[in-house]
Amino acid sequence: MLKYEMGEFMEHSMSPSTASAIAVIAGRPNLPTAIAASIVTFGGVHGPGAAHGYMMNKYIERAHKEGKTPEEMGKILVDEYVGTGEPVMGMGQPQHRDGDPRAEPTHLKQEELKIDGVYLKLQTSIEKHFHARREREGRSYVGVNVGGVMKRFGEIHFYPEIIPECTAAATCSNINS
Repeated sequence: MLKYEMGEFMEHSMSPSTASAIAVIAGRPNLPTAIAASIVTFGGVHGPGAAHGYMMNKYIERAHKEGKTPEEMGKILVDEYVGTGEPVMGMGQPQHRDGDPRAEPTHLKQEELKIDGVYLKLQTSIEKHFHARREREGRSYVGVNVGGVMKRFGEIHFYPEIIPECTAAATCSNINS
């Protein structure tokens, strides 16, 4: 599953950070230079990459402290975020108005491999309660994005700061080979 998710990170189309890495590596510098060029161009255009991981870690820790299940905490999270008008990280993506095309295949792969864990349970609960709330409020459907479904990284404590850097490193190493 981890290899599957890494492949999805590499399939991130032509983001500004990817374009920067490609432009720099074309001059044949050493690999860290191209990775650095990619990282410094993340900015606001790249999105809140680590925000989903921080949110998940915060609510998993809170669930442990409060003796709540991931299912219960998913509802609490959705109610708190939506109630204050904050976006629920992992839900929706501007480029994919009808849902991220990478998300559903990832869910199916997780089911096929019988992946389990607290991150996946919490994310499943978030999606369930998020969709139910939007439906109750008569609001349009918002699909999960690929960051929302990638839970194996969390299960191996590889979350959340490193995720954008994985994309940059994978892109540069493919170009450099």
